[in-house]
This record gives sequence, structure tokens and C-alpha cells, in this order.
Amino acid sequence: MSKRNRKPSQPKPPNYTKISPPSESKTSSNSSNSSNLSVNTTIRTTMVQPEQMSLTAHQHIQTYLNNRLSLEEKDLTAILRLSTHLRVFGLLSAVGYINQSNDQQGEVRLRTVPVWRSLLGQMLMDNSNISGRDLMNHVQTMARENPTEYMVMWRKSLTLSQYWNFWGRAYTNND
Repeated sequence: MSKRNRKPSQPKPPNYTKISPPSESKTSSNSSNSSNLSVNTTIRTTMVQPEQMSLTAHQHIQTYLNNRLSLEEKDLTAILRLSTHLRVFGLLSAVGYINQSNDQQGEVRLRTVPVWRSLLGQMLMDNSNISGRDLMNHVQTMARENPTEYMVMWRKSLTLSQYWNFWGRAYTNND
């Protein structure tokens, strides 16, 4: 094929993750001339670039660090466990783990709960110091009253967890 017959390559569009929580806005119009009720339904779609998710995850890790220079290996393990837990069991289960009362206050749980509470609290409620009970109530309400929003947040947590893993490794003290 000659150079003349080749089509110029088109640039690829940016890689976006589409998050579409349902948001219905209904408007009604009542006029004196008409008894028709018009309803407009719009669905809000948010496009999220991977770079934005990475920056968000970086901010979450920075907030958890709380002026420390690096994470300990145990903190990284907790971040990696969160990623696995979200993938296997889901968001509600991860929040339930934070909230559960467990008589076996082992070292793993003592390390896991603060990391998970911070990261999930920031993602769900922009609050890294939220109580386990408040976080659980928020997610339960979301799952019960708006399952679509819950699924969107679960997908968002799965995407963010990859970046939490990356930034967690980047900030782990490897001495």
C-alpha cells in the first residue's frame, strides 16, 4: 500500500471511566390553558479520568499518613487487604468489618481498621475520622435506598483501590 492510500491515524480519545449515578429531576408545568403534565427526566453522567482517580487516591494516602514520611509495612498490608476484600466481598462487607465488635483484637485488626476507616471514610463521606458506626449506617442506607448509587460507589472503590495499592507501595518505608 502506498503512502497516499493510507488513512492518517486518528488520535485516541482520552481514557475515561464513566460513572452514572441516577439523578432524576422532574419538572411539571401547569398552565391554565392545559392540564398536561410534562415530565423531564435527566440522568447525570460524570466522566472520571484515571489521572483524577490517581490524584484522589494519593490525597487519601497523604491524609492517612498525617505528616508521617512513609507507611509501615503493616499499613501497606492493610491497604492491600482492603483491595482484596472489596473485590471478593464488596463495599458493605468492608464497612461491616470496620464496624464489627470483635473480642479478638489481634494485631492484624488493630492495623487494618484505622487504614480502612480512613480510606473508605474519605471516599464515601470526605471524612477520614468518621466512626465505624456512622460509616456503616451511611453505606447501609445507600444500599437499601439507592442500590444503583451503592453499585457506583463499589465500582469506584474497586478503581480507587488499585491506586491506593500503588501509592501505598510508593510511600512504604523499604529500609
